[in-house]
Amino acid sequence: MRCESSRIEEQITKLVGRLADVSTDIPCIDDSLRELILRLNEQFPGDVGIFSAFFLNHMKLKPGEAMFLAANLPHAYLSGDCIECMAKSDNVVRAGLTPKFKDVDTLVEMLDYTPKAMEENIMSYTQGEDDSNVKVFQPPVPDFAVHSIQIPAHQLYNLTTENSASIVIVTAGEGQIPSLGEINAGHTMFIPAREGVSIQTSSDMTLYRALCLPQI
Repeated sequence: MRCESSRIEEQITKLVGRLADVSTDIPCIDDSLRELILRLNEQFPGDVGIFSAFFLNHMKLKPGEAMFLAANLPHAYLSGDCIECMAKSDNVVRAGLTPKFKDVDTLVEMLDYTPKAMEENIMSYTQGEDDSNVKVFQPPVPDFAVHSIQIPAHQLYNLTTENSASIVIVTAGEGQIPSLGEINAGHTMFIPAREGVSIQTSSDMTLYRALCLPQI
């Protein structure tokens, strides 16, 4: 990452040239990795971060799946829509695949270099104790948790009252909050601690709620 940019671009050009020739069989590079590298070069031409595809796990999450990344783990979001929840922080450090400031020295110093299989980052959920509509994703940190909530159409649904303030985002469906008005995909709301909210749905609704939960 500290090489001259011209040297980096030269090597990426050679790599992309080999990968673009589909008749060329390159050991240890399957079709998925080939496609990823070519796509990254289209999005960030000549960027040193393209080489990260060779030593980071390439994970593809399906709808309903989640992963947890602890502090100081290198990662890059590539495509698709997801809900991301993170602890309060002002120290995001970048070194590639970005038009923003790159702080290579700080990143190299702070990273956790422990090797892991990608399955170790997958986070399972538990079912809500008294609500089958809720899936609870609680990572091994006290900073946050996420509720995934699926509400059937034409139902008056009461969000649980929690001891933590929470933020809710609606990603699908339509409904109303009595006395407040309509809500639909894209709407967000802040719920103070120990306050309840009721939603009258007019169609199937999906929402996510970020909050703090007691550690188990």
